[in-house]
Amino acid sequence: MIPHASDVAGVVAAGGSPTENVTTHEAPIMGLTAAERRRDSVKLNLSDEHLVAIGHVAVRAAMLDKMIELTNGQVARDYPKTLKVEALGFSTPKKLKLIKDALTKDMSESEHAISEFISEISAARYERNDIMHRIWRTTEADEVKELVDLQLGEPEKPIRRVTAKSMRDLATKMIDLTFELADWKMRSNRIRQRRFASSHGIRPPPPALPSPPRTSAKDVTKMRERQARHRAD
Repeated sequence: MIPHASDVAGVVAAGGSPTENVTTHEAPIMGLTAAERRRDSVKLNLSDEHLVAIGHVAVRAAMLDKMIELTNGQVARDYPKTLKVEALGFSTPKKLKLIKDALTKDMSESEHAISEFISEISAARYERNDIMHRIWRTTEADEVKELVDLQLGEPEKPIRRVTAKSMRDLATKMIDLTFELADWKMRSNRIRQRRFASSHGIRPPPPALPSPPRTSAKDVTKMRERQARHRAD
């Protein structure tokens, strides 16, 4: 019987050797070196469709992370040197928090839309991290794989199940989020330009300010409540 690659990882997580207590082939494979036999014993139980989908996730995630890095750099651009260096070295989750604060400061009327957007980015990145860093298990269906977490001395913990389609959908989601982040960044730039022009008595540069990339029902309700209070006053 050929064990899954994750079986080997499980042995290592428990403190053993990759080959310790792992069932190997009942008969040796002739003509293979020791290294080749070891690799053969942990063949991936993934179809080509799964592997292509994993590649799509990796490529799209890299594009999203690069856009996060560029947007964070723009936010930190005007910081004092010490704070700028610190902000540029933030982890990606901290960069997202900084971006959220900066966008909300420039576009407070879209506070909830921005919060929902950043939450979607975080969720997509968590799913991507599970795909790239968790241990893979087979399930009752060939197209469905289970991702589990292994910790020393702990029973394995199921995290999520994925299919080739769900991973392709995630890749599409991440590229859409990448473009939306670029749209929010562009709108923030335009607002700052108009604010600078107004403070210096300069006519705001054309064209007109673009609409927010998304709206939130909570922001709409908040705006209507504010308008109602103004009318009452």
